[in-house]
Amino acid sequence: MSSTLKEKILENWILKILAILLAWILWLFIQGESGTFTTVTAQVKVTVPDGMEISGGFPSTVQVTIRGATQNLTCNINLQNYEEGANRITLTKDNIETPKGFGIEVSQINPSQVTLMLEKTITKPVPITVPEKGEVADGFEIYEKIPSSRVVEITGPRSHIEPVPEVPTDIIDISDLDQSTNYQVSLNFEDGAIRSSITNPIWVEIRIGPRRKDYSINGVPLEIEDESYACSPEKIDIRVMAPENLQPLLVPDNFRAIIVTKNLDDAALPAKVKPVISYREEWRGKIKEMGIRPSGVTVDKKDE
Repeated sequence: MSSTLKEKILENWILKILAILLAWILWLFIQGESGTFTTVTAQVKVTVPDGMEISGGFPSTVQVTIRGATQNLTCNINLQNYEEGANRITLTKDNIETPKGFGIEVSQINPSQVTLMLEKTITKPVPITVPEKGEVADGFEIYEKIPSSRVVEITGPRSHIEPVPEVPTDIIDISDLDQSTNYQVSLNFEDGAIRSSITNPIWVEIRIGPRRKDYSINGVPLEIEDESYACSPEKIDIRVMAPENLQPLLVPDNFRAIIVTKNLDDAALPAKVKPVISYREEWRGKIKEMGIRPSGVTVDKKDE
């Protein structure tokens, strides 16, 4: 009996498969009959010109009313021939990409219009800053905050990049610190449209030392790179902030004040020039230069 049933099933199997196929086609036809509409979601795909991007975002999907049945629709928006600025785009059936051979008819798109802000993509370097909270231990102060990278390149839409003066790291808590410490922190970008050349955390060294006092080193001799020039006065006073234990060493012999002459325009002489100050290498980071007196010295060519 089972053998007879199997024979009946296999009998005229090609015709049976054709009948099933015809029934499926008929079902598709009925689904697409006039008056049968379905609203489906279409993914939005935007094409922009090279060197430009969408600022402010855009809808990721639109609702499309169709006659027929499909789940695979895409709404294509091509901005290749558009200029920078706000562009109002009217969406039509030509924007909707449907599977071929299904006879899909697009009836309506919601929203029917979208406004896309097209902007040039720019890149610029900005300094990295290190904000802190709290107070170091009594009798100490921060000498320096040294990030492992002092500058970061940021990229994004013009209007998002141009106003950015700097990029901060995460806030570092320095409460009661009495010695130099290293921290691993991330750059803090609040604007999601900005991309960074630095994607990993960076290290920041917080240099802590004894609270500094104000000292004046009087009568530091001026040196001139080119002896064919002369300056007036010939000595200056240098004001610095330094730890108290360095006070006995804050004497003129441990400082240099140099007049750089290579960029001077002889036709513009005499001219006021600010000396370049230097001191012992091991003091770097401990001493903070506060100014000189006078703020500039008069430089002129010597009489021949």
